[in-house]
Amino acid sequence: MTKIGTFFEESEVKTYEVEEGPMTYRKGINPNNGLPNEQVTFEKQVDEENFLVQGTGERSMKLAEAGGIATHFNPYDPEVNGSLPKANAAVGTYSQRYVGAAKLTSRELQLPLAPDNVEIKAGDKLEIKDPKTGLDKSAATTNVVTSFDNIPANTGGYVTVDCDGPIRVKAAG
Repeated sequence: MTKIGTFFEESEVKTYEVEEGPMTYRKGINPNNGLPNEQVTFEKQVDEENFLVQGTGERSMKLAEAGGIATHFNPYDPEVNGSLPKANAAVGTYSQRYVGAAKLTSRELQLPLAPDNVEIKAGDKLEIKDPKTGLDKSAATTNVVTSFDNIPANTGGYVTVDCDGPIRVKAAG
């Protein structure tokens, strides 16, 4: 997706440790150039433009879960301070990554839409379809945002919304 980090003021984005669960390390071949590469992934990996909630640690965040309420949004990819292990690692055996996140407060925001969104009209209520992909239409009336835009179905991208604080995450199922 195109970065929307510049939509947030620097003073709004605070730094938190990010809780992502165990880390998996693997070696592979880059399909673009055929060169060896190394990759790490996390059980509950946080990427750019995900919806987050407070973690269990002090000043920590984690990915919001289905049926929950997201309180923060991270406009940028998490970063690591130091280096990650060169082997699979359980939580607590590697340096936590850090994420910059902005609190979802009452204001006009531009947020990502799910790539398989239904048609959205100005005034429609939206909730988080998936914390890693974005918003979609909702029948709920609390912890939702209101669309300012008309968006055709299955276009994804971004939508300008009237946010009134934390946003509901659609329940699984």
